[in-house]
Amino acid sequence: MVWPEADVLGGITMGILRRQLHRIGIPQRTRPVTPADLPALAGAVVMNSWTPGVAVTRIGSTPLPEAPSFLDILHRAYQAETPTVPGNPTPAAALRRWCAAPYHR
Repeated sequence: MVWPEADVLGGITMGILRRQLHRIGIPQRTRPVTPADLPALAGAVVMNSWTPGVAVTRIGSTPLPEAPSFLDILHRAYQAETPTVPGNPTPAAALRRWCAAPYHR
């Protein structure tokens, strides 16, 4: 996995993927990616807060493979993250807090 060395917003999705890809043993590195590098890529994705990956099939005039197995790995890694609530160490603690909250209609 190559993370481009560029002006990017390192957000929640990127953090989740970095953690989970590390956990499953996928090597990662950050380096500049130039137009000359594009033909050698096995695939590319766009990620944001609503998805861990959408295939990019072309950058400029350079076609890129869709890489469905790469997309599958990203989606499985993203889904493996345990959801938490800020200030609570575990989902169970978040559930206990939610269940203890007064119910308002």
